[in-house]
Amino acid sequence: MIAIPDRYATIGVDRSGDRIPGRRSGFTLVELMLVVAVLALMASVVIPAAAPDRYSALAASANSLAADLRLARSYAINYATEYAVEFDLQRQRYTVLHVGDGDAPVPQNPLLPSGGETTTYIVDVGRNQRALTGGFTPRIVSVSTAQRGAAVTRVVFHKTGTTAPELIEDTLITLAAGAEGAPRRIVRISWLTGHVVIE
Repeated sequence: MIAIPDRYATIGVDRSGDRIPGRRSGFTLVELMLVVAVLALMASVVIPAAAPDRYSALAASANSLAADLRLARSYAINYATEYAVEFDLQRQRYTVLHVGDGDAPVPQNPLLPSGGETTTYIVDVGRNQRALTGGFTPRIVSVSTAQRGAAVTRVVFHKTGTTAPELIEDTLITLAAGAEGAPRRIVRISWLTGHVVIE
């Protein structure tokens, strides 16, 4: 007879290798449920972190737009001239350009692919998030004045950083993460100071 070490006694066999009466080998239902619960908890933490969702893509697009608006304002102040951001909702893009007097430089888009156009600053909304989210693209829903709701296609920053006299109320740029009822972010431009905030 072969001697079986004591460690095997815990799995339902004795030293001789025979089954111990009344002891089962295998897992109980409680043990299996505990393992499934732990795996579900781990999946709920890992899966959202692994793939960006529509909320993170929307936040990234809003942050990028706000940064470009701040850049246009900064150039207007630094070069004592006027810079504009023109919105094309049909093509889902905006352009940052010099519209004032003098030979002020055109801002360079740091996200521009190599070999791209360097004489204009054009941004396709959501282009950088498209690959990360499986084809989902945030979009600009509207650009309008805050009180009257009038459509705006161009925001001009003057050498003092303001958007007056063209706009004498705040401008709201609404971005959406899908169809009607989808998450939205609003980028607000103060007409008085030109400051840009994300709401």
